Amino acid sequence: MGDMVLFDSIVKHHNLFFWKPVKEDWIEGHRNRAAGEVRNNKFKVDFTNSYGHESVVEGNYKRLGPFVFLTGVAHGYKDFPNGRAAVSVGMFIGKTLTLLVPAFDSQYLSITLKYKRID
Repeated sequence: MGDMVLFDSIVKHHNLFFWKPVKEDWIEGHRNRAAGEVRNNKFKVDFTNSYGHESVVEGNYKRLGPFVFLTGVAHGYKDFPNGRAAVSVGMFIGKTLTLLVPAFDSQYLSITLKYKRID
């Protein structure tokens, strides 16, 4: 599977229904500052969430060819004091990992992270 460090994130909010606007005051781009690592099929990523709060997500990592599946719990959301479920599907493209993360209200995030393999 390979352990790796994740860094230099770019986040974009999207809506499944293209005619419905996405909330405009989300924190996007490089301002989400996600960084973390994958070790032994587990991942941990520290980030600034869309509300501007420091957060962490931890869970399981599964790779199948160029595809990645992540399941875990995200902490740092005031409405979820015990954490909220987090799932994602992604794909390695060049030297980046692009993830699609379901949000709420028919929205989702695309998160692109650079990665470096570690031994």
